Amino acid sequence: MPARASAYLHPIVIEGPINLTTSFPASGTSVNIAGVTIPNFYDKAWCGLLEGVTIHVNSIAAGATSITFRITADSGGDYVIVPDTTATLQTGVTTATDGSACYSGQGLAITNIINDTAVKNGVFYLFAKTNLGTAVVESATIVWRE
Repeated sequence: MPARASAYLHPIVIEGPINLTTSFPASGTSVNIAGVTIPNFYDKAWCGLLEGVTIHVNSIAAGATSITFRITADSGGDYVIVPDTTATLQTGVTTATDGSACYSGQGLAITNIINDTAVKNGVFYLFAKTNLGTAVVESATIVWRE
């Protein structure tokens, strides 16, 4: 009988608070995958498949109804790995100022392809903003598959 191949899902949780406004911040929140066991690509850039991103927020104010995020290979947000993606902010059933935005990556290939060794280090950066008003990120979870 042939060996069974399985996908391995890896969640990375970013804890807040992170204040969101209608503009991306000057630098993103670091997402370090180095602490997660990843395959040895023999000094090649890391590669994985994005399964999803969930951003939980509170203190939704002044009409915020969606969150846009991007993932980059650098803290300045210039080397985009996952392009701007927007989802409706789903507010809580009991608390209208709490909510979540969920994104399905559907196996989007994400990779740290920059050859600069200072960038090719297993660290990505998450940028997020609201369409209107403000919100505070409680946590964000990025799930990737190898």
